[in-house]
Parts: sequence; structure tokens; C-alpha cells
Amino acid sequence: MAWLTESGPVSAHTRAVGAMAFPCYLVTGERAALVDGAISSAAPLLEEHFGPGKLTPAWVLLTHTHYDHVGGLGLLRRLLPGLQVAGSAVAAATLEKPRVREFVLRMNRQEEGMYGLAQVWGDREVPLEPEDLRVDRVLRDGEHLDLGAGVRVQALEAPGHTRCSMVYLVEPDRLLVGGEALGAYVSPDEVQAQSVSSFREYVASLERLAGLELEAIALPHHGVRTGADARSHIPVALETARRFRARVRELHAQGLAPAALAAALTGELRHGLSAGQPEKAFQLNLEAMIRAVLEER
Repeated sequence: MAWLTESGPVSAHTRAVGAMAFPCYLVTGERAALVDGAISSAAPLLEEHFGPGKLTPAWVLLTHTHYDHVGGLGLLRRLLPGLQVAGSAVAAATLEKPRVREFVLRMNRQEEGMYGLAQVWGDREVPLEPEDLRVDRVLRDGEHLDLGAGVRVQALEAPGHTRCSMVYLVEPDRLLVGGEALGAYVSPDEVQAQSVSSFREYVASLERLAGLELEAIALPHHGVRTGADARSHIPVALETARRFRARVRELHAQGLAPAALAAALTGELRHGLSAGQPEKAFQLNLEAMIRAVLEER
């Protein structure tokens, strides 16, 4: 068992590409598919790895539509003419909304300054236009994408982190790639809940995925868990989520509103890998998760 934190091969047919803080996972058979479209500030790494004479995936498979998973689509579309972006039906509908596209563009521009892109790209701008943020092919729950040479990727809907969340099972590797639908890894004993849209659906998705026989889980940020670590990931995520729900209900019973609840829980939850998330994003996500728990009642 291991926790892989460097880019490179992570299973027989899959490799992590780019920085592990915002990784893309390339699945290769006779053809290749890239899971997730990264963030626009990853442009130098995307340019280094993809294009004519380099890696040429035919697909980008979206786990969900948050800005740090779709921000590289503009550059990837220009580096890889004919590239097709696939995702859930809800993802397709979400990216058609002008306000969603505007938010994705704004957040990526903001992150470019934070991560010092100008030091590498100078005055060049990362190409990312509203029309780049679209799904070209809708994947149904359970549908398989055949990459040839015995390699297939199965799409499984997993709402809860977002309504549009989808995870991908790589066969024959038994590798699951799933964005924050799989929670946020903090330690072997803590996989923090990421139930931004619906706590009930988040737990139901994890319960469904718990039935899979896995050899590896590719995290949305910070690495890949293999062997026994991968097999314990979802049970730990479920237990952590249930503890979070109980704690929210306990504090709410004391009269705390969501904002006050978030302030109280920040000290308990913002540690380890979770402390690396931008503070504002952490707070917004935490308040959304608290509301999702309280709405169940």
C-alpha cells in the first residue's frame, strides 16, 4: 500500500500529469482520455505535456464543473484540435449557464495571479473563453468509454459534492478517479466531507462506491492512494461524514447559525492538507456543507 504524491505512473494504464495539487490523470489504451481539465494557472505544465508530438488525448472527462477542474479547457482545446469534453448531463447543463461561465473565468484569472503564472508566461494570456466551457458528449451513468487494448473507463454518477459530480472507474486497473465526490483526504483516519450540494446524496454516492473492488483511488488534489489505503478510503470517508453531521447537529442544537457554526468548526477541521486550501474557499465550502446537513431536517 502507498500514497503516491509525485506525478508519473499511478497504475498500469494511468499516469498523473502536472502538479499534484491540481492533477490531471491520463488513461491510455490505443487511445487516451484525460480526467479533468485542471486550472488555468497550470498552463505551463499543460503546454509542456500536451500537443503535437507530445501527449494527445482524444477526451477530457470531467469529474465536475468547479473552476479548478475546468480552467485548462481553453488551452487544451487549442493544443489538441478535435478534443472532446465529456461529463454528466448536469455538468453539460451547468456549463451552459452564463453566470457559471463568468464565475469560472473570474476565479481562474484570480488564481493565475496567486500562483505566479506571469513569471513563466510573461505577458501571454491563457486562452479561456466562455465557449470553451462546454460538454461535447454527455455520459450516462454506467456508460463505458472503450479506449482499446482492453482499457475501458466506466462513468458513474456521484452527486453530493456537486449535483454534476461523476467518477470514473479505470479497467482493468481497478483505479477510481473522482474529484471531491470522494472527499478530501487529510490522513488515513480522516477523509473530510465535501458535501457542498447535498449531504444526503454525498453519503449515498459513497455508499454506492463502497461496493467497488479497488486497487487505487486518485484524489482530486495531492496524490493517489493504493492497495489497502485505497480500500479503506471510502469507509473512512463515510465515517468522517457521519461524524461531521453529528457535530453540526450538536452545535446547531446549541443555537448556532451556519456562519457561527462554520467559525466554530474551522478550528476542528482546518488542519493538515485542508489547511492548504485558500481560506475563503474553505469557509464558503464549510458553510455550504453545514447548510446541506441542516436542510436534511
